[in-house]
Amino acid sequence: MKKFLGIALVALVAFSANAGGISHLVDDLFLVGVYCDTRQMTFIGNRTASFREMSVLGDVKATGEIMTVLCVVTIGDASLQKLKEEALRQYPGADDIVNIEVDNHVFGILGCVYKKVVVTLRGKAVRYDKRPVRHR
Repeated sequence: MKKFLGIALVALVAFSANAGGISHLVDDLFLVGVYCDTRQMTFIGNRTASFREMSVLGDVKATGEIMTVLCVVTIGDASLQKLKEEALRQYPGADDIVNIEVDNHVFGILGCVYKKVVVTLRGKAVRYDKRPVRHR
C-alpha cells in the first residue's frame, strides 16, 4: 500500500509539474484546500473622469472560464484580450471599453482535483469622437 501511495504521489507531482509546476500544485492545495467557493475583485482599471471626447454606448459584461480536472488537464480561456473582444462585440460600433472591473470566482475541491475559475469583466463600451486634428 505504501508503495502504491508513493507511486501515486510521484505521478501527481510529475503531472502537476507539466501542468504549471510544483508551485502550482502547492498553491492549489493551500489556496483551495479541501473545498473552496470564493469571489474576489482582482482589477479595477482607471476611472474615466470625463466622457467629453467619447460617446458612451452602454454597459458591457463578459465572462471566461478556466477548469482543472485531476491536477492534469487545464482548459479554458479567461484572458483579458478574450474578455475585451467579447465585450466589444456587444456594441459593434465601439472603439474601446473604459472603467473596467474584473472579478474572479474560484470554486475548487481537494486542491486541483477539480477547480473552476470564472473571470468576469464589466465596463462601459465607448466610441471615440473622430474630430479632425488641427495643425499649426
